[in-house]
Amino acid sequence: MKKLLLFCLLLATPVLGRDRFLLLPLDNRPCNVLFVRQLAGIARAEVVSPPDHWLGSWLNPGQCERFAPWLKEQARPGDRVLVSSDMLCYGGLVASRNAGTPEELALSRLSVLAELHERGYHLEVLSTVPRLYLRTSEGQAPFETALATWAAKADRSSAPPEAVPPRWVEEYLGVRRRNLRVLLKLVELAEQGVIDRLVVGQDDSSSQGLHFAEQQEVRALVQAAGVESKVWLGSGADELTMDMVAGQLADLHDCHPAIELEYSEAGSERKIPPLESHPLQSMVEDHLALCGARPVTEGGEVRLLIQVPSATPFALPGPDQQPKAYEFAERIRESVVRGRRTAVADLALINRMDPYLAEAVLDRVPLTELEGFAAWNTPANALGTVVAQVVVRRLADREARRWPIARVKESARLHLAFLLARLVDDYGYQTMVRGEYYPKARGLSPNPEPLTSPYLTLGRQVRVELIEWAQRLYRNRFADRLIQLPGKRGPARLGPMDLQVVLPWPRLFEVEVRLDVQLKNVT
Repeated sequence: MKKLLLFCLLLATPVLGRDRFLLLPLDNRPCNVLFVRQLAGIARAEVVSPPDHWLGSWLNPGQCERFAPWLKEQARPGDRVLVSSDMLCYGGLVASRNAGTPEELALSRLSVLAELHERGYHLEVLSTVPRLYLRTSEGQAPFETALATWAAKADRSSAPPEAVPPRWVEEYLGVRRRNLRVLLKLVELAEQGVIDRLVVGQDDSSSQGLHFAEQQEVRALVQAAGVESKVWLGSGADELTMDMVAGQLADLHDCHPAIELEYSEAGSERKIPPLESHPLQSMVEDHLALCGARPVTEGGEVRLLIQVPSATPFALPGPDQQPKAYEFAERIRESVVRGRRTAVADLALINRMDPYLAEAVLDRVPLTELEGFAAWNTPANALGTVVAQVVVRRLADREARRWPIARVKESARLHLAFLLARLVDDYGYQTMVRGEYYPKARGLSPNPEPLTSPYLTLGRQVRVELIEWAQRLYRNRFADRLIQLPGKRGPARLGPMDLQVVLPWPRLFEVEVRLDVQLKNVT
């Protein structure tokens, strides 16, 4: 436990000479804060964000009135400032789906961006086009699915669903209008030079629906304003802050790795993945560009192997899928054994890793030699996480030749810890453990009191089971394994692993895996 606390302090302690990012995140889930800090740390960058309790929790919005003063007080010369407009204007991603914030108030909260620009800060803003499922209020909640189903087939001229009272239809459409107007205002701020880059992600979507008209309206204003080079429009949400940090580091240090792409099934890159609105290849190339990387057909610095979405992505695969997973794992193994820098994005399933691929990788692939790996949530989430890790890892490998050995080891530890945490989370929890506990959570309050929450008991049970599984796996497969330090600074061995697991929100959808590994000298 002491080692884990020291690890957390290292993440939070400023280090002289590091690139520093001031971050107002999308929300306080691990993917939007912890992952960002860990990946930035691989490249010796520091990420500073507001106190966790300011950021809200699931259905409780963040404390919006605190954010503008915090940004102005915390910003230091040389900082790169990253702001989620959903947190700034509404109190977070979930709050951005709620009707509680009037449009005028949301727009007024953008004024801090001009103040930061006037003070000379490099400013990047993350915003999202809303998904189709919106819980705009408790009264609208019983009609959420009906409205989302209608919105997935509708355009702006479509008649509203008869089964939904008009007041809830109007509230639903009103939230979409409000959020669109904030988006359009952000494009204007980019045109005025206030925002250096605007990143607009599409929250969970489909291949048709009301969100397409909203995307088109944003795109039309971007083109009319002539700011195509300053505005990124693409899929995803929770991975985009990682990508933005990786992209800024790539620009700051002129490190733009060439990545060779290889899909598990030829032709699948032309299909639209589940919960996305653009073809897979377009999604991949968009995320590479945001991260500061570039795709090549051969001879890349890193080979990115992508397991494409399954035909049944929301269900665990049957035995007939095992040969495909094992064949893909063999391609990964061959790439690593031949000395190619290799990364893996498993997009086969939604919200979990392919269990056949996981077991094949554990049996055949030296996982700790990968440049990046992820399999969590949506295809865009997993893909963007992998690409961001690849970019910061390549930067660390280049810069490590000039770093003191202690910092080289810190970078290696963070990289390895992130790889292993993805395995514990994406496979151990999401594929193996979570389904066992979902029935136990049925009927529990979605907004429980923190100290009396029934999720406390479930959280303890999850923690015990997952930590025992992870520790056993680490002892059997990873402990004492030889690894290479960045910059060819010599070998080291994997020492003890420290692990903590918590439920970040009162639900079972995700866990927060805080993992640290120690490195031992080779004698």
